[in-house]
Amino acid sequence: MTNENPNRTIKKNWALLLFQVFIAAIFWLQTSMPSARAALNQVTPTDTETPTPTPTQTDTPIPPTPTNTITPTLSPQPVFTRPLVVISWYAPSSDSIYPGDDFDLKVQLYNSGKSVANNVVISFKAGDFIARQTGGVIAVKEVTPDNHETVLQPLTASQGLYGVSVGSLQITISYTDQSGTAYQENFTISIPIAQPRVRVPSATPTSTATPTPTPSSIKKAQLVVTRYSTDVTPLQPGVQFMLDMEIKNLGNADARTVTLVVGGGNFNSSGTPDAGGIAGGSGEFTNFAPLGASNIQTLGDLAAGAVLHATMPLIVNVTTNPAAYPMKVSLVYADAKGNILSDEQVITLLVYSLPLVEVGFYRDPNPLYVSQTSILPLQITNLGRKSVLLGNMKVSAPNADMTNNSMLVGALDAGGYFTLDANLTAQQSGPLEISIVIDYTDDFNQQRQINKTLNVEIQEFIQPTFEPDNGGGVVIEQPETFLQKIWRFILGLFGLDSGKQQTGATPGESKPIIEPVSPNGQPLKGP
Repeated sequence: MTNENPNRTIKKNWALLLFQVFIAAIFWLQTSMPSARAALNQVTPTDTETPTPTPTQTDTPIPPTPTNTITPTLSPQPVFTRPLVVISWYAPSSDSIYPGDDFDLKVQLYNSGKSVANNVVISFKAGDFIARQTGGVIAVKEVTPDNHETVLQPLTASQGLYGVSVGSLQITISYTDQSGTAYQENFTISIPIAQPRVRVPSATPTSTATPTPTPSSIKKAQLVVTRYSTDVTPLQPGVQFMLDMEIKNLGNADARTVTLVVGGGNFNSSGTPDAGGIAGGSGEFTNFAPLGASNIQTLGDLAAGAVLHATMPLIVNVTTNPAAYPMKVSLVYADAKGNILSDEQVITLLVYSLPLVEVGFYRDPNPLYVSQTSILPLQITNLGRKSVLLGNMKVSAPNADMTNNSMLVGALDAGGYFTLDANLTAQQSGPLEISIVIDYTDDFNQQRQINKTLNVEIQEFIQPTFEPDNGGGVVIEQPETFLQKIWRFILGLFGLDSGKQQTGATPGESKPIIEPVSPNGQPLKGP
């Protein structure tokens, strides 16, 4: 064997190695190219593809496309937040407000909402404080969000705040939003009230004034009619009566030289009496007028808490119609400083017009006997000047049976009458009281009754006995007196005829003579 060249052998080996690397590279490219191409197709779509999603994309859970997420921003809907107007701050123009003082109230409004409040109207309700100048209503065009508006309302503190430390004021705020929806807010604010105290006017204020002064009470008398009555009940046209009144001083001061004025009048209560004295002649006296004395009566002094009684004679006018009539009563007095004051009040008097009727017999009733039915000829007569309307009339009597004893009367003209024939059956003899009750309704729709009584005498009836005599007549047994009984006894002692004497009728008569006898033995005359 021949030896080869070493350089040539090395070249062969490198050539074989390069050939193997080339073959491996080709094999790797052939196996990896399809998967690479598929990956490139999935990651980078071609330019010819449309934005329409493929079926494979709808099957996979992917987020919404960008076109769906930007849809709300393309057509935005406006969102409104309502306005809300509140009172953020208020303050009166004075630190010390007394009852009856005038002051200004500053109120600051604030819109805490997110939209404009239009047509804002602020109303101040009258109560402890009374609005002045504006009528209690202030209007503001608008209040923008997060902004303030200040209004000024003149007020007057009420006189009824004496003794009250804090007064309240109701405020109503109404407004609308941009769409016209109406809103309303109600608020109640409190304002401190200073009470009056005894103060000496001075040019400069004193430095010794305490921060919390104790108010002193006002000395004042107050006369009130706490009770009144009349001695005649009920009052009717033309009736004279006495009006009794109970007067009490409910104040904390004495009332001097108290004068009672019935019917009212003109009084000067400014502190200075009139030159002519008390003017009580201009009062109202159409229905009630003083009688026997004037309508002015002096009562003297009346201490605080004391009570006195006053009487006044009056008469009801004959032309007064049934009704409830108010009567003005004035109590004029002087205080400790001599100021003339008056307390005026009203009492009410009721005037009725009751029926004026007479109940009796329209004829003399026949003698009434025990156990015999008799007729009571009753009659009601209207003695008044105008017609009356009466209800049921009922007749009753003790120890007696009555029939046809109840009937409706109805309307009776002036001078008219109504009759009722009641049947009476008495059970015992002697005097009998018959009761008549008539129902009616008065002028004030109240049920009333007219009660009348009539007295009659019930007689005992004696039944006579009948015996025939020899002549064919009828013998009537007469009652025997005590002397006759003695005489018959004496005749019997001597053997003479002591029988009872009989009075007989003549033979030709067929009707007996009946003579009833009363319980005392005296004969009665029959009808």
